Amino acid sequence: MTKDILQQYADACRLLEETKEDLHQLKEDAKRITNDSVKGSNPEFPYQPMSFHVSGVSVTVYNNHEQIKKTEQLLQERMQKVAELKLQVEYFINGTPPRIGRIIRLRYLKRKTWDQVAAYMGYESPDAARKFLERFLENKC
Repeated sequence: MTKDILQQYADACRLLEETKEDLHQLKEDAKRITNDSVKGSNPEFPYQPMSFHVSGVSVTVYNNHEQIKKTEQLLQERMQKVAELKLQVEYFINGTPPRIGRIIRLRYLKRKTWDQVAAYMGYESPDAARKFLERFLENKC
């Protein structure tokens, strides 16, 4: 486990939530039905004005159902990859000593500053907490 993967964790969690929202919006867009009425006339003599009711699916971004399916599949794949990264980090944290796990959780998962981590964990300076984690990562990884 590298520090880079830990830094990506919070972004991965946010991306997972955003992708779920995108998927939900895609499904809503696919179901959106538009209704309208148009005026016309009888094609033969005597020409009589008539009103017609028209309804259908409003597709603003996607030209056809196939594009919607491909986009849905892409979003599902993204969710799966992000979920795997999230799970990797969770397993890594479970295998660390509790103090290291708390530091990782605060710094990378909760996105706290080193000052906030140090204050919460009882360190005298932010550098102490940072160095403690760096030494652990150097020895473990």
